[in-house]
Amino acid sequence: MAKDDVIHVLILETAGQERKIGIRPMQISDYEQAAQAAALTNPSNQFVFGILLQKELTKLLLVSVDGKKLTGMEKENLGGVLAHEEYLAVNEYVGSLMGKSKLVRVEFQKTSGGK
Repeated sequence: MAKDDVIHVLILETAGQERKIGIRPMQISDYEQAAQAAALTNPSNQFVFGILLQKELTKLLLVSVDGKKLTGMEKENLGGVLAHEEYLAVNEYVGSLMGKSKLVRVEFQKTSGGK
């Protein structure tokens, strides 16, 4: 991430205090990288894989907490950085980035049989 890149700042209010969570914009390559990391754990089913995929995406996109840039070790141990409610809120936001695009409209068209 370049020095002047824009990040999304989530403002979370939990336990009477405000926390600012920096999330970088998602890129297409993030999906593949997160999927590869999740697959390394050999998940037992698709549901578990989905949870692991979102966790890996969260670790990739999370940049800072309260203005402090996170280290790789801190990203691996998010429980030491974020409270449970904060982690759920960040995960919910990351999940929304993976949602349906509002830019796409799908139409079904009949094609010719070729003769």
